[in-house]
Amino acid sequence: MKPILGGSRYASITATLALVVALGGTSYAAVNLPKNSVGSKQIAKAAVKSSDVKNDGLTGKDIKESSLSTVPSATSADQLGGKTLRGLSQWVHVETDGDIIAQSGGITVTDLAAPGRYRVNFPTDVSACGLNANVSAASPQADLGTFDPGMAMVVRSSTGPNAVQVGTADVAAGGTYEDKPFILTVQC
Repeated sequence: MKPILGGSRYASITATLALVVALGGTSYAAVNLPKNSVGSKQIAKAAVKSSDVKNDGLTGKDIKESSLSTVPSATSADQLGGKTLRGLSQWVHVETDGDIIAQSGGITVTDLAAPGRYRVNFPTDVSACGLNANVSAASPQADLGTFDPGMAMVVRSSTGPNAVQVGTADVAAGGTYEDKPFILTVQC
């Protein structure tokens, strides 16, 4: 018996029909899959790309933060006008004898050997910064306790751009200089 169609033509038609059925079945599955039926088991590793995800579709909990690098515009986010955060705000709490009780770091204090007179040296230039000094108790005080009737004054020092002078005085004694604990803050 002689084939109706030549052998090679039959093979071509069969292959074409198989391809149509295969593609039709795939497109049927892609169009008619139930919502949320594809999960992580059905997705090959590294198969999802940025273009496959809706913009702003991921949240912080979806991202491994340690895998992110610094955002280019945030490279110097800890600096303002070339100064580090330490250079922007510095403070020191000083005892009556000039000893430092607490500080923001790198600060030294010199008792100028005169009642109520101190020089405070900062690790950075503070010549263009705002200065504020207040008399403050060296230790915590009870609620509704008595406040020290003292005051603190601050001026820039002629010894250099990193130094200021602080004077403390007793208001009740007419403003005469007297050793008192103080807090000095510098805002640049």
